[in-house]
Amino acid sequence: MNIDHFRCAVCGGAVGPREVRQPLFRCPGCGACYRSNYRQAMRWSLLLTLALWLGVTLVAALLSEAWPRVLLLSLELGLISSLFLGMLIHRLLLRVRPER
Repeated sequence: MNIDHFRCAVCGGAVGPREVRQPLFRCPGCGACYRSNYRQAMRWSLLLTLALWLGVTLVAALLSEAWPRVLLLSLELGLISSLFLGMLIHRLLLRVRPER
């Protein structure tokens, strides 16, 4: 879900990304109440990405004889790819639902 362009399901009005990051927020146009799991999605995406990066680095270092090269490549390419993977996981886990 893209929080930069979130629209209210009731009135169709735009809701800013700052409001969507809050656990409970209202539409500025009609006052409809929504619940967001932004923080939980961020926490899970960071944990999953870090665990995956450390796991791949550890396995590659154990299986390779040139572990300094593996460590250097992991720091260079692994962190960049982990950043993009974390952003993707966060978008997939993020949910905004109407409050009942």
